[in-house]
Amino acid sequence: MSERIVLGSTKVPAVLRELADLLPTFSGRDLESQLQSFDAYLAMLSDKVRPELAALLNRAAVQSADAATAERLVQAAESVLGGGRAAEAYDHMEAMREYAAAQATSFELTPPSVDVSTADSPTGRQVDYSEYMSVIRRANATLEFEKPGGVGETERWVSDGRVVAWLIVRYFKGEHDYDYYVNPQAV
Repeated sequence: MSERIVLGSTKVPAVLRELADLLPTFSGRDLESQLQSFDAYLAMLSDKVRPELAALLNRAAVQSADAATAERLVQAAESVLGGGRAAEAYDHMEAMREYAAAQATSFELTPPSVDVSTADSPTGRQVDYSEYMSVIRRANATLEFEKPGGVGETERWVSDGRVVAWLIVRYFKGEHDYDYYVNPQAV
């Protein structure tokens, strides 16, 4: 039978003890992710268990072989003991910007000899995804670049030096929205 966790409980649940036992095996972002899980339980429990939770974090720090992980766990324990959170505040928009930047460098670029200077922005007609992909396949187009922007990305598909299609991606509050364009003169 699973353990029942009651809001405001003064008993540390077994799952939180098990999580604390695993914390020394994590580092960096993975550790922060686990500390976010720790915080989810922390928010449900009474403040009276904070000293016990801080002790669990300190014990995890002592058991860690990684100095950075141990230091981070000690900081988390101090924060919990002082009434704060175990995890660092999470900035979703910053995480999305980092993700977009990493994706922008993961595509193979077309050699600079391809002249696409006259087609920097979508000028064609907006279409749905299936027509967009059909045009790219028919033109045997290649991805020329992906450029991170302030709110999203733009990618261009090129065939014989002509832009045949664009994809515009916009991010807003964790959601994203796609607009597909094709250049009728290039197909």
